[in-house]
Amino acid sequence: MKKWVATFLIFIFAVMINGCNNSNSDPGAVAKEFYAAVINKDSDKIFKIMYISDDKTTNSLMSKSYMDSKLNMIINNAASRMEARGGVKSVDVTDVEIKDGNAIATMNVVYNNGTKQTDYVVLHKTDDGWKVVLR
Repeated sequence: MKKWVATFLIFIFAVMINGCNNSNSDPGAVAKEFYAAVINKDSDKIFKIMYISDDKTTNSLMSKSYMDSKLNMIINNAASRMEARGGVKSVDVTDVEIKDGNAIATMNVVYNNGTKQTDYVVLHKTDDGWKVVLR
């Protein structure tokens, strides 16, 4: 009986650890998380799930303050477009296409004014999981 309980507890512990790490192992979940961060104007969250190139030249040209200002500009622009449509009612991932360490998540966005939009989120696989590529 003790072995069964110990095995069960180890299984539960493994599931809990895997569950904590699961979102960035699924490109669709990361894309949806990205949309939620944009809706909430959460630049810190976006920065964490954003892909930053390993190219040293690109990184040296883009300081953190520069990237923060560009990111805030993108967030404010997107948020104002969303607010002009009455806000976002729902965001669903309808398809994810994965190829060569990259993914494109097709998103169905429904706004509160009844309009719908299909959007695409490009992601790149890294050692830390999937990251959103801003273009």
